[in-house]
Amino acid sequence: IEQGEDKELKEALCTNLSSAVHTALLLLPERFTEEELYMTVAGLSYTGDFRMVVGEDRNKVANIVRPQVDRFRELYRKRLQECAPVLHMSDSVCVQDVGSARRLAHLIRLPSGIRDRVLTMYNTNQDTRQVEEIMVEMAQSDCSQMVAKAVGQVVAGVDKSQ
Repeated sequence: IEQGEDKELKEALCTNLSSAVHTALLLLPERFTEEELYMTVAGLSYTGDFRMVVGEDRNKVANIVRPQVDRFRELYRKRLQECAPVLHMSDSVCVQDVGSARRLAHLIRLPSGIRDRVLTMYNTNQDTRQVEEIMVEMAQSDCSQMVAKAVGQVVAGVDKSQ
């Protein structure tokens, strides 16, 4: 974004980049490659998209990421630096802290629509506890499948409207 452009737009784009990183880190294992990180980030937009099942090139995400790894690196540099205490990157290999405290920090930073869907999936018995308590409990285990499903539901909803 150039200087003088809408400050609100710039803030929204920065929030979007951060949300994408936190979502991707919840979906990735403890150890992964830098390319897998960017493929996961880029793939968020296609998770649950019916067109990816029928008609679209199955290598679409790879075709987007691989020729532009340097651009992804530049675009996400600041967001990944913010994660530096718990995400270590060296020679294109990433190792993240997957402990419950770190998982909770990522869950808190999910976009609200995805976070709300994950909470609904986890809290099937309509527990009346506070959201924070439920999220702390949820962070004790791998919630990547619920996060992926929630992302897919959001994308599928947008996909159907296009």
